[in-house]
Amino acid sequence: MKTLKQLPPRNVFERYGRVYRKVSERAIYEWAREQIKLDSTSPIQGNYDIENSPQFRPIFDAYQRDDVRMITTVGPNQGGRTKAMEIASLWAVVHRPGPMQWNTDTNDKARDFAEERWWPMARTCVDVVHKMPTRGAWGKGSERYQERVRKVIFSDGMPFLIQGCSESNLEQKSIMNQFNDECWQWPLGRLEIAWIRCNVAYGWNYKVWNGSVAGCEGDDFDLAFRSGTMQEWHWRCLKCGLAQIP
Repeated sequence: MKTLKQLPPRNVFERYGRVYRKVSERAIYEWAREQIKLDSTSPIQGNYDIENSPQFRPIFDAYQRDDVRMITTVGPNQGGRTKAMEIASLWAVVHRPGPMQWNTDTNDKARDFAEERWWPMARTCVDVVHKMPTRGAWGKGSERYQERVRKVIFSDGMPFLIQGCSESNLEQKSIMNQFNDECWQWPLGRLEIAWIRCNVAYGWNYKVWNGSVAGCEGDDFDLAFRSGTMQEWHWRCLKCGLAQIP
């Protein structure tokens, strides 16, 4: 057996390069424009275009920043918030391989979300399909079973769970990429339990995206939003030039 000292230098450098692969600096929305097609679950179908929802441009940019660990977005129903989180999660599968969770308020809603939204859009993304264990043979055997139970282990060993926010679900594993949806319906204290799974083993590079419609003033989700920069999206009037709240 060869020892490390006996390996050719080029072989050593190639191995280091694979281990310390730099995260892509290309904007998420530029990657999504080429990789993701919105299907019948979206009011605007076809290739994803950030110009249809420009309010998410700075949010995507923030998610890619090395100094940002957590993002909390508050928005109305049908405002594109969950779709933006879905796109970021697909990007993370490709560019931030590591244990990932999508947490929502109940297991039943997690199952519906997995079957009706996440997997249909994932099937349009070539980069994600190439990471599936069976190289994209969708709808067959154990792979389809994994879709139904909201769990998959990608070909590089990356585990991904879509689940409800029960304590037993949230306390299972250390997480590098976490997406928390419909947070206004979570029981008191569950967000904190979810976050703890990220900031220990992956304290140096974890990412959390919390998203929901507004809940009650002073609840866990409201406090999470208030702990950040609290930016509010405006658009500039074409006539007067003043910033307006839509």
